[in-house]
Amino acid sequence: MSITELDARSYIYADGPPDTPTTKVLLQGTQAAVKNRNAKDGPNTMLLARMVIVSVYQLWEDRYRPLIAKARGLATNDLRSNLFGDLRTYRRAIIHANSVAIPEVEANKVLHWCVPGAPINPTTAQMQTLLGLIAAEVEALERGSSAA
Repeated sequence: MSITELDARSYIYADGPPDTPTTKVLLQGTQAAVKNRNAKDGPNTMLLARMVIVSVYQLWEDRYRPLIAKARGLATNDLRSNLFGDLRTYRRAIIHANSVAIPEVEANKVLHWCVPGAPINPTTAQMQTLLGLIAAEVEALERGSSAA
């Protein structure tokens, strides 16, 4: 079979065996559609990247920021970071504006991925860079400075 023929074949995801009458089809499409969704920088990559941004910011805000602030003898709101401030802006857009950049992204100091009104679709390369920036920023903040 050629790649074209294989790409045209059906893909079915269900909650049980296909020959069981009570089985419900949960997702159906072609092999090509599955490959496209899972391609580098494809829709699934974008969804996961947005989930990482939301999760990382919440971890910062709810756990690490208070811990680092306390260790440095600061009130939580007195510990600031340009990088995490930028993530806050993207998080707000992802959650409250259906992943469309809000006007506040223009004031971002570190992450300049999109302009207001553009979809927030971080690439694999941007996310790899972000993870390195996050690690450096947390280490710097623990030492009493900021990397970003």
